[in-house]
Amino acid sequence: MSILKLKDVGGAAAGILLMLAVFAIPIMFLIGAAEFSVWVLDWIPSTIGIATLACVVFLPLTIIPPTRGFAGNLYALASLVFGACLWLYALAVTYMEWGMLAVIIGVMVFGVGVVFTGTLAANHFSNMGRSRQPRDSLCSFHRHPPLGWLDGALGRPASSASRNA
Repeated sequence: MSILKLKDVGGAAAGILLMLAVFAIPIMFLIGAAEFSVWVLDWIPSTIGIATLACVVFLPLTIIPPTRGFAGNLYALASLVFGACLWLYALAVTYMEWGMLAVIIGVMVFGVGVVFTGTLAANHFSNMGRSRQPRDSLCSFHRHPPLGWLDGALGRPASSASRNA
C-alpha cells in the first residue's frame, strides 16, 4: 500500500516538474529575446535604412514584366525586415521602460501586443518630463487637445492644457 502512495507522489512530482518546464521554456525565450532586442537596438536604424535603400534600388525592376516576381519577392523580404525591426524595437522599449512583466503581457496579446505596449511605454515616458501627474502622461490629447483652440471661440473657459501649452 505504501509503495502505491509513493508512486502516486512521484507521479505528481514529475507532473509538476513537467508543467514548470513547459512554463519556464517560453519565459526563458522571452528573457533572451528581450536581452537580444536591447543588444541589437543600435543596429535597427541602419537595418531599416538598408531595407529602404533596397526598396528604392529595386523599384525599376517592377516596371519590367519578367522581373516583377523577383521584385515582389524582394519587397516581401523587405516587409519582413521592417516588421521584425519594429517588433524588436518595441520589445526593447517595453523591456527597458516597463520591465519583463509588460513584455509578457504584450506577448500574450497575439505576439503583436508588444508593439502596442512599446507605444504606450514610449508615450508614457516621453510625457513624464512635462508633467508630474500620471493622468497627463497617459494621453497626449489631454495636454494638447486636437480642437483646444475652439475653447475660446465657443465661449468656454480655456482648459488648463491650452493655457499651459
